[in-house]
Amino acid sequence: MVVSDVLNLINFVTKIFRKKRLLIDLYCSDLWEFDLEYEYNFDNRHDRLILVDIINESESPISIDMNSINIFIDNNEIPHDVLDWIGKFRFRNPIKPSEGYRFGTFYDSVIELKRIKPEVYKEYSIRAELKDINNRIYKSKEFKLIPYVSDIERS
Repeated sequence: MVVSDVLNLINFVTKIFRKKRLLIDLYCSDLWEFDLEYEYNFDNRHDRLILVDIINESESPISIDMNSINIFIDNNEIPHDVLDWIGKFRFRNPIKPSEGYRFGTFYDSVIELKRIKPEVYKEYSIRAELKDINNRIYKSKEFKLIPYVSDIERS
């Protein structure tokens, strides 16, 4: 191996570590588990939420456009502005390395918007997507939405 090959390899590895990576995870939880400090004044604390965790896995800060968060069910988009988001006010830009945030939306709202009937034994793919302030898109993996048990599982 010549010196130029070694330098190219070092440059390649350095680019991988500098690449901006954002982990986006989806799961369901009850409101009472999410709102431990009783910040939200809701009548039914057993309402289900679809929670979104975002974690910066890169070595540099990432600034997210919080108005770009969308949920997709079977590749059909639910824009962020038609859902009520809980916990977004806690979010601070930029997200520092290894830092993360959690926020959610009501499960029933998503089900009603997509006209999903929970009594039908069908599973749907669900994922989340958001952009940084430079319009770079970050996508979660595909998860399974299982309406008849009101839950989300990894695919």
